[in-house]
Order: sequence, then C-alpha cells, then structure tokens
Amino acid sequence: MLEQAAIVYFQKKRRRVSIEWTMMDGVSDTEEQARKLAVIAGRIGAHVNLIALNPTPLSRERASSEGRIDRFAGVLGSLAINVTIRDTRGRDIHAACGQLRVLSGNRLNPG
Repeated sequence: MLEQAAIVYFQKKRRRVSIEWTMMDGVSDTEEQARKLAVIAGRIGAHVNLIALNPTPLSRERASSEGRIDRFAGVLGSLAINVTIRDTRGRDIHAACGQLRVLSGNRLNPG
C-alpha cells in the first residue's frame, strides 16, 4: 500500500520519492537488507538517504559504523539505486534528530 502511494505521488507530482533509512548497528545495516531495500526503491524509483542513528540514553540501539554505512551504500549503488549518506549534525550537543531532550538535575526527561 505504501509503495502504491509512492508511485501515485510520483505520477501526479513528477517528484521522485525519497526513502529515509536509519542505519542501526546490527539492526538495519546488513547486505541482505540493502538488497531488499534496493528492490523496493527500484520498483518505485526512489532515492535512498542513509542516516546514522543518533543514539540516546533511552535507546539500546547504536549507529552503524562509517564502514558499514559505506558498504550498505555500495550495495545499493551497485544495484543502480541512487543513494546519499547524510551527515548528522548536533549530536555533540544532543540536538540531532531524535536526541532533543531536557535534563533536570540527575533525571533525564524525554522531550
């Protein structure tokens, strides 16, 4: 259903769809997953943006290494999928996407 909506969007707007793919170590960064993603992206003519997970104290997952992200992007590229590795900013001040929060004393309050 989501794929069909992306196709209809492209047909009506003539704008390519982007897939934002969060790269999580051992969760979403395997070669097998890259190949499966390539099938979907290819069917809908999508561009794929790879974004390293911004870790938070409330999450067990961690970002994929640069090497794993590069290999994942390489698999997509080898399958003729347009791919961009997105830069993450604000991580050092806990203001990157998914990290915004408020600290109050020793207690962490998700924001």
